[in-house]
Amino acid sequence: MALKGNLKTMAIADILQWLSLGNKTGTLTIINQNVIKKIYFRDGKIISASSNDKREYLGAYLINNGLIDEETLKKSLETHKKRKEILGRYLVKEGLIDEETMIDILKTKVEETIYNLFLWDNGEFQFYDNELPEKTIFPITIGIDWIIMEGIRRVDEFNEIKSIFTNTNIVFQQDPSIVQDTDQKTPLHEQVLSMINSENSIDDILENIVASDYEIMTILYRYYDKKYLKIIGEKIVIDEPEDSDLSAINELMEKGLEAHRAGNLDEAIDYFKQILKINPTNSNAQLLITTVEKEQSKSLSASIVSMDDVPYLKKDLHDLMSRNFSAEEGFILSYVNGKYSIRDIRVLSALKEETIVSFIKNMMKENIIALKNK
Repeated sequence: MALKGNLKTMAIADILQWLSLGNKTGTLTIINQNVIKKIYFRDGKIISASSNDKREYLGAYLINNGLIDEETLKKSLETHKKRKEILGRYLVKEGLIDEETMIDILKTKVEETIYNLFLWDNGEFQFYDNELPEKTIFPITIGIDWIIMEGIRRVDEFNEIKSIFTNTNIVFQQDPSIVQDTDQKTPLHEQVLSMINSENSIDDILENIVASDYEIMTILYRYYDKKYLKIIGEKIVIDEPEDSDLSAINELMEKGLEAHRAGNLDEAIDYFKQILKINPTNSNAQLLITTVEKEQSKSLSASIVSMDDVPYLKKDLHDLMSRNFSAEEGFILSYVNGKYSIRDIRVLSALKEETIVSFIKNMMKENIIALKNK
């Protein structure tokens, strides 16, 4: 049974429980507007999670917990990309963070990524059986029961906080004696306190600090409850005209997600590509295209060929030289020799699976390529 739907009709706790009880292995993808999260399972246990929300990047957790400074992180990000190494492994390898600490922070990062899902009231989800990332940093295993209990507790706590802080335009004033309160103070606490100046609203703090709303709000509530902060009013917000490009991107994003929900994958990809024409560096559109293309590829592969099938030419390659093949198509053809499987070609060419499968399908229709078992 495929697991697919919306968080409005199936809560994240129920999804996690279903995957745990079924001892599932694979990837749970959840999309809410521009945010994409993935939770990876092996035999019903959580082994990792990823998110395109910058507040949930590894670097943010390292800085907020005082394990690395911004300058060191910046240099590490530049170097690890050049070396094509995973950031966590690079930091351990260079002796910037010990392995045990890295494993602890990765576990915290995974847990926080999932806990924040409990605060979502909307989002499309789908589980991909037996799909796991090719690389993991360090082995982590997290049981479902504790995640669910803590997630539900946080929802209750967050609702209580919102009943006190009734809107995010609230402005605080800081009591000077707050400097004496040093218990549990982290760099994240310091960042939050540095922005309390009788002018910044909660919204300003949330927008300028790279941490989850839950983390920031609980810090504010802690100091408010201890009487170190007091509410002095609300910030007046003047609506500004919406940027035309942003408006167009938001409209295309909504249409793309709507097409995706309806199963119109080609149409969805087209909308996301239109976003890239407006803003070529839009990471959300890029990630959505990758996600939808993977779905498209999975469907295409299942209905036509096996990745372990070996393609071979039914015509001499020289007879095909007059054809106007693209560089990618020519590259694929160079590996169609009866030796390499489709999976091998994907690895050797580094091309997308759907690109290879689609081309082979078209060549099969023209009786140029045939398949045999490996």
